[in-house]
Amino acid sequence: MKRLSELAICAAALLLAPLAATADTFPSHPLKIVVPQGAGGPGDTNARIFAEKLSLSAGQPVYIENKPGGSTIIGAESVARSAPNGYTLLFASVTTLAVNPSLFSKLSYDPIGDFAPLAMVTSQPFMLVVRAAFPATSVQELIALAKTKPGTLTYGSSGSGTSGHITGAFFASEAGIDIVHVPYKSAGTVQTDLMAGRIDMAFRAIDGALLAAIKANQLKVLGTSGVQRSPLLPDVPTIAEQGLPSFESSVWSGFVAPGKTPQAITESLSSMLLAIAEDPGVRQRVAANGGEATTLGPREFGALIREETKKWQKVVRSSGATVE
Repeated sequence: MKRLSELAICAAALLLAPLAATADTFPSHPLKIVVPQGAGGPGDTNARIFAEKLSLSAGQPVYIENKPGGSTIIGAESVARSAPNGYTLLFASVTTLAVNPSLFSKLSYDPIGDFAPLAMVTSQPFMLVVRAAFPATSVQELIALAKTKPGTLTYGSSGSGTSGHITGAFFASEAGIDIVHVPYKSAGTVQTDLMAGRIDMAFRAIDGALLAAIKANQLKVLGTSGVQRSPLLPDVPTIAEQGLPSFESSVWSGFVAPGKTPQAITESLSSMLLAIAEDPGVRQRVAANGGEATTLGPREFGALIREETKKWQKVVRSSGATVE
C-alpha cells in the first residue's frame, strides 16, 4: 500500500511538473495579440502601443494579428479556441465581451467561460460626427431634422453589432428618431465615406485621425458620449448635456487569455499589462489617440464585464437593435 501511495505521488508530481515549468519559464517564445478589428482604428493603435511595451517587459517579441469581421466574433473565437498557454491574447472591447451576448442568440464563444480577464487598459468615449455639409450644428438640431425625415438620415459603423452600431441605436431610441444603419468592415472606411458625404453621421471612438479631420473642417462633431467632456474637446458638450441625460457610451478595451490558462501565467501577464498602463509615456500616447489608460485587474475587469453585459442587454432590448 505504501509503495502504491509513493507511486501515486510520483505520478502526480510528473503530471504537474510541465505546468510548473511552463509558469516558471513563461514566456519562452513570441506572443501574439489578436485584434478583432481592422488595422488603423483606435483599438488597433492602442493594442500596438501595449504590444510594444509588453515585448520589453516579457523579453520576447509580441506581434499583432488583425482578424476583423463578424462583430469581432471571428477574432474572439480564434483566441477562445487557442491553446491556453498565455501565448495568444485577445485585445477585447465592450463589443466582444458585453454587447455580442445580447445580439447573437448562438454566439460561438462564451465571454465569461472562454476567457480569463487579465486587465482592462483603455477607455474611449464616442464622438457624434457628421459630414461637413450636414445642416445641423447641435444634437438638438440633428434630432429635429431627423424627425422631419424619418428613415432617411444614415449613420455608419465598422460592422453590425459593433459598439458604434449599438451606440447609434441607443441614441435613436433615446431621441425618438428613425435613422438608418450602414455597416462597414472597418472604422477607416466609415470615415472615408463620411468625409465624402456618402453617409450623414457616425458614432466613432475619439482618435487622432478623426480629430485631424475635424480640425481640417472635413467633418463636424456635435457631441461626445462620455459622462464628462473630453479633455481633447473641452468646448464640445456631451450628448447628455444636450437634452439626453441618460445617454452615455464608451469603448473600453482590455486583454483576455483563453479560459483555462494557468493562474500563474495570467497573474504574470496581468502584472505586466497593469504596469504598462501606469507608464506615463503610454498614458500620453493613449490620450493622444483619444482615450484614457485605465488599470482594472482581473477581478475588477471580470466584474465590469458582467455589469456592462446587463446594461447593454437592456439597451438592445429597448432600442430594438438587430444584426442585419
